[in-house]
Formats: sequence, C-alpha cells, structure tokens
Amino acid sequence: MSASAATLDSLADQLDADGLGDDASRLREAASDIHATEQPPGLFSRVTTRLREQATHHWKNVVGEVRESKEVWDILAHKLRSGEELTPAQRDAVRSQLLDALRVVPASMLLAANWTLPVPGTSVLTPWLLKKAGLLPSRWREAHALDVLQKEAAHLRAIGHVDQADRVLQVMAELEAQADRREAIERKCALLTHWDANDNGVWDADEVEAYRGCVERTRRHRFDDGHRKDWYLQHHDHVFGPVRLDELIEAQGVAEGGPMICYDGTGWVSWRDLMRTDGGLSVEVGEA
Repeated sequence: MSASAATLDSLADQLDADGLGDDASRLREAASDIHATEQPPGLFSRVTTRLREQATHHWKNVVGEVRESKEVWDILAHKLRSGEELTPAQRDAVRSQLLDALRVVPASMLLAANWTLPVPGTSVLTPWLLKKAGLLPSRWREAHALDVLQKEAAHLRAIGHVDQADRVLQVMAELEAQADRREAIERKCALLTHWDANDNGVWDADEVEAYRGCVERTRRHRFDDGHRKDWYLQHHDHVFGPVRLDELIEAQGVAEGGPMICYDGTGWVSWRDLMRTDGGLSVEVGEA
C-alpha cells in the first residue's frame, strides 16, 4: 500500500477511536481507490466479483450521462465517423461533461470494468479511446479520490479536527505531485518513439545499441532495486505507478502482457526484454 493510502488508513483509525465512523469509512474508501490506481492492469484480476459488477454499473451511468447531453454525444459520434480533429471548443465541451461524470466514480473501478468487463456497445467511451482522442482529463484517475478528500478535509476542519484536516490536505498534495510525475513519464512512454533519435521510424544500429545498454542497466536495477517503489509500467497508453518491481513479478499475467517498464522514470524497456535470461533482445528490436 502506498504511503498516501497508509496515511489515510491511519487517520481513519484515529477517527474511529474518536467516534467518527462515517468519516473513517470515507477515508478508507479513498485509500482503497488510491491504492488501486497505482496498480497495473494485470493486478485487476484480484478485484472481487462484487466490485467488478459495481464498476460496470458505474461505467454504464457515465455513458448514460454523456448520451443525455445531445451536444456532447453528437460531437463524439461525428469524431467516430469522420476521424476529424475536434476544435478546441468541442474538446473543452466534451472534457467538461466527462469530468463531471467521472469525478463521482472511483477511477480504479472504471479501469477494472474496462479491463475485465467491457460494457457492450460503448467502446467509443472507453478510457483508452477517450485518452487517444485527447478527450479524457489528464487526472481522471485521481479525480474521485481528490474530490472525496477535499470534502472530507473541509468537514473535519468544520468540526474542529484541524490536525486531521491538514493531514488529509497533505495527502492531496502528495497525490498531485505523483500525478505530475506520472504525466511527465507518460509523455515518453512509446518505446520506439523514445529511442528513435533521428525520427526515421525504424531501429537503427546505434539506437539498438543504446537500447541494449539501457536494458542491461535496467536488468541490474531489477536485482538491486526491485524492492524500491520506483518502477513505472505502461500499458495501452496508461502509465501506472510508482510500484515495486518485486510486486509486479508476483502478479500473474503481467509477464505475458508485453507492457513497457522503466526504473525511476527514465529509460523505457519492454517487459519481455527485462525478464529475458539469455541476455538477448525482443525480436522487434533485434531485427531492426
């Protein structure tokens, strides 16, 4: 569990001891959401059936809210049919509508629903496609937790629990800082794009050698720093982390998923290359 989530759990225990059970429950739910948003998709198999059903229900509600707005739905339908770029005004209108809908739903649950139980007939509104279209708010994963924590901090301050309110605000600041770092990392997450020094769209010999050196360094970090919470995983245009590599290795299904991974925010390598024991590189790179 992340430091932010652990802090909220500790605060919840204090509030329980003070007889503020409702406040404690809200903080624990926020802590659970924060922890889940750090995890890569391979770990969503641990989500219970009840939570998956709830996630699917919430995602249908999000889709329903967007469909109720004729303007937004017409914009999305036109984008799907034509493939044309949206104007800044259109993009802002869709973003605003989506943010209002997504803010009330834990993003980790939507990720779980999209990964394990996609809603039939709503592929145009999956988080991945919205992100590709530039329509998804950059911090949609944090939106619900931050909204809950902001309201909870205001409530705790109003009833005289100033110290606890300040600690909740501190957790919010930590979440914002983590999101800043993840967004910076996300901009560098395409493997060939990251290593294509001359922008010719293919792996040149010097680029392969530079990548090979990075893979070797990352392999050393695997054994020396696998316990550190400094690893990021990229999958389907989403960057997850920071997490511990040791935990990723334990997660079933991650090794077969072919995501990219980096240590401390630099030097993206493929998961397959990191885990190879023969010292080689993936076929895609090796044949360049």
